[in-house]
Amino acid sequence: MQRLLICLIVFTCLGVGTWAIDGVKGGHRPRYPTSGSYGTNSSQNGLCRKRVPYSYDGLALNTSGSFYNTIPQSSGDGQPSDGWITILDCCDGYVRNVTNGLCEPQCERGCFGGRCTAPNVCSCPSGWRSEDGVCMPVCSYRCQENAYCFSPEVCVCKLGYDDIGGQCKPICPDGCKQGECVAPRVCNCRQGYVLNERKECVAACEGGCVHGVCSAPGVCTCDEGYTNFLGDTESCVPHCPTNCPHGYCVAPNVCLCRAGYTNTHTGACIPVCPGGCDGGECIAPNSCSCRPGYTRDHHSGKCVPSTTECRYGCGENGRCVGPDLCVCDPGFRINPYTGRCVSPEKDLCQYPCKNGQCTGPNQCTCNRGYTHDDRDSTRSICVPVCADGCPNGVCTLPNFCICYPGFRKEGVKGRQRCVPE
Repeated sequence: MQRLLICLIVFTCLGVGTWAIDGVKGGHRPRYPTSGSYGTNSSQNGLCRKRVPYSYDGLALNTSGSFYNTIPQSSGDGQPSDGWITILDCCDGYVRNVTNGLCEPQCERGCFGGRCTAPNVCSCPSGWRSEDGVCMPVCSYRCQENAYCFSPEVCVCKLGYDDIGGQCKPICPDGCKQGECVAPRVCNCRQGYVLNERKECVAACEGGCVHGVCSAPGVCTCDEGYTNFLGDTESCVPHCPTNCPHGYCVAPNVCLCRAGYTNTHTGACIPVCPGGCDGGECIAPNSCSCRPGYTRDHHSGKCVPSTTECRYGCGENGRCVGPDLCVCDPGFRINPYTGRCVSPEKDLCQYPCKNGQCTGPNQCTCNRGYTHDDRDSTRSICVPVCADGCPNGVCTLPNFCICYPGFRKEGVKGRQRCVPE
């Protein structure tokens, strides 16, 4: 029974082998290494006869589920023996199509857009050529700059470029105002313009145009409350409608006053007279302009009624009640030399009063024709006054100049001046 089963298998294999040799499609590629091939009479279909090692295991089913198309050689007792057999399989460079069973040429790099007509031979349609397994279009002439061959004899601009007048120009989607589009989404700004964070060309102003907007190269359009100062179009400074006389405009309509001045409720700077200006108006720091009926006291600088014409004034410690007649406050007395009210105590002034009188605690009142020396912080030194000043000389006595070397006096007495010799 066992010998009968073996004979049945052998005859079956012979039938399958004969079927394959008669030109019917053979099985898949064997699992055994190829040792050679005989003839090429079937290679036009991609089929080749190949000799492969044979063993009893060769009768097993192959991966496709079909027997190998082999013609085994039997031993004398009818048992298959090990050795070599001839099979019909796909030639080298061909693979079997699992759908139709045909042996088809194989292109290792592929053949996208074309057809593999022989092993590693990619055949492309007319106007196309094979390049690394891909059929590429052929343009007989060179494409213009920033373009590529899109289809046979047809050039197309690269991504990011547009055909303008036969040239591929870069595209800047938002345009390129005040500049030139030199690459896709890249602007090259004109002189006077720079790229901002949005890659747009905007006007440039030195210093950044604080308190304004740079509206043109080197031109700031100032915010409300600011203005271009003295024709400087690249800067914006605070604006004060009054121009801040005697002060500095530090913010819109805000003045910072100089020493000796103070702000009013309107923001203007006005002079300060610490002792007040009764009967007059403070026109400069510690300087009063008297109204009609009042006259300025040369010693105190205050305005006193002109009807009493106390020539030297009464000082801060008394009042004028008649021509050259002062009434002193309690604790003070009339100075016989000046007619002013002074303290009877001599030690009220820490420093001696030069060219003046101690009229109160640390208060020196200058003699007639003298005034306080601006350089003396103790206000205890009084210096002579020359009405017209003393250019080119030194005022040594009231209205008396001594000229510098190389100058001489000219003019009437009391109104003399120093002129070059």
